[in-house]
Amino acid sequence: MDSPLLSIITITYNDPAGLKATLESLKPLAEYNLRFEHIIVDSSAAANAQVLSALPSTWPIKHVITPVAGVYAAQNKGFSESQGKYIWFLNGGDRLKEFTALNKMIDHLTGNPEIGLCYGAMDRERDGQHLYTSYSKNSFAKSVIGANRVWHPSVIYRRSVFDQVGLY
Repeated sequence: MDSPLLSIITITYNDPAGLKATLESLKPLAEYNLRFEHIIVDSSAAANAQVLSALPSTWPIKHVITPVAGVYAAQNKGFSESQGKYIWFLNGGDRLKEFTALNKMIDHLTGNPEIGLCYGAMDRERDGQHLYTSYSKNSFAKSVIGANRVWHPSVIYRRSVFDQVGLY
């Protein structure tokens, strides 16, 4: 089998409802011909057992159970378990809104090998209520300066970025 094009890394801790929402949002990926793997770094396996058991047997999951060691340690663990050319950190509770946006980002990275990452808009919510949509600016520098930040769930990284700058 070909190696995955996209590695989705989801970290979760005591939030089965958030994990379920993330998994539900990713279901459209199974309908498309996108080679992906889904690495779930789980520091609360007992809490998430029922959610994970409901996944179809064909879901390309790698379930990594870890002790609680913090967000960045979990993201690094997920990266070390991944094999994809592109990396997407989509934590428990984060959701894919539109497959077409994800597909465009991957196409943009694929067609432009000099680009290390691609980012897009992200809906911000609190307690299930939409607050606002955060849009990226025309340049990366403008997006990280001031109030408009680049949120990690809206970024797809080329794997080589981590080879160059290291892990979290």
